[in-house]
Formats: sequence, structure tokens, C-alpha cells
Amino acid sequence: MGTSKRNTTSAAPKALSAKDVAAFLDYGYVPFRKAQCVGRIFIVLLSGTGLCLIRERSLLWAVPVGLLCLLITAAFIVLMVRFGSLRISRYLCDGTFWLYIAVVMNLGAYRCTVLQAGSSVLRLIAMMGLLLIWAAAFAAITVSWIRAGKFSNTNPSKPNFWLPGLCGVVGMGLARVFLQGRSQQTVFAVITVGLLILSLVMGMTGSFLLKAWFCAKHMDE
Repeated sequence: MGTSKRNTTSAAPKALSAKDVAAFLDYGYVPFRKAQCVGRIFIVLLSGTGLCLIRERSLLWAVPVGLLCLLITAAFIVLMVRFGSLRISRYLCDGTFWLYIAVVMNLGAYRCTVLQAGSSVLRLIAMMGLLLIWAAAFAAITVSWIRAGKFSNTNPSKPNFWLPGLCGVVGMGLARVFLQGRSQQTVFAVITVGLLILSLVMGMTGSFLLKAWFCAKHMDE
């Protein structure tokens, strides 16, 4: 009995320490900048507009996407006006923005499939579900990294999440060049896969929302 109890105790996951959480919050931290937030508002509005322009114009897309863009815009304005001096603003701004971009790319991939195979609610649910499952899985992986102390590096490299997006744009441009003469179906298949992969890559940045949660829970800011 005693041995079994000791084995159960040793198998229990290590609790998150305040030191590990603080290291995670400090890892790659960049102070919140209102100018950057304003720029992201424009990107949110432009990307939402571009998403609605794929295929035919439809209120079924324009209304929810428009409401989402307005909601994010309002949230960013509140962050700038009321909470710009708080550290959590950085995490909320980053997490919301990049998760939105991931959703837009995922929906863009779906819209490309609609051009070839028609609308399908099940396909839309499956693609969005894949993104949400991956984001949740990466959040769980991040928690395990925090527990293992992997964010305690004193000189972390500055993260640059524009790089995947830039590579995606360049990749789409190269695909357009090298796929000239190919069937339209092949071109759309490549674009769809590319957008879906980029969506999953951007989904990893949901860890910023995890930072916001830890910041609200453990920090007195």
C-alpha cells in the first residue's frame, strides 16, 4: 500500500510554480504599443473584407465576419484607452489578433474549397474543428513546457510571427508562377492546403491568450 501510494504521488504532474509562470510571461515579452494596435485594427478590417470577397458576395458571410471585425476593433480600442499601461494588454492584443488571422486563413481555405466542391457545413465544421483542436493541443503542450522550465532561458530570441505569414505570401506567389498552365482545380488545391497549414501555424500563437490568463491569475497588474 505504501509503495503504491508513493508511486502514485511520484507519477502526479509537477505543479506550476510562480517562478516558471513568471519565466513564461517574460519570455519574448515586448511592451504594448498603441501604434501597433491601430495597425492591427486596419489589418483585421482589410482581411475580413478580403474574406468576404472570395466567391460571391453573401450576407451569410458578411454579417458574422463584419460583427467579428467590429468586436475585435472595439476590444483593441478599449485596450488602448483603458488598459494600455497594463502588461496583460500585450498578451490580449497578440493572442486575439493572431488567433483571428488563423481563423481568417482557415475560413479562406474553406472558401477556396467551395469554389471547387460547393458549400458544406460539415466541411466547415471539420476545418474549424481541426484549428481549435490544434490550438488547444498546443496550449496543453505549452503548459507542459512551462512545467518543465523550458522558458527559463535568460536570453530568448525575439519571436517574429510575421515570418510564417510572409513565407505564406511568398509561397502563394511562387505557386502562382510555377502552376501556370495547370488546371484550376490543382491551383485551388495548393492554395487551400497552404492556407490551412498557415492557419494551423498561426493557431499556435493562441499561447498569448494563455499568457493573458496566467497574467490575470498570477500577476497583480
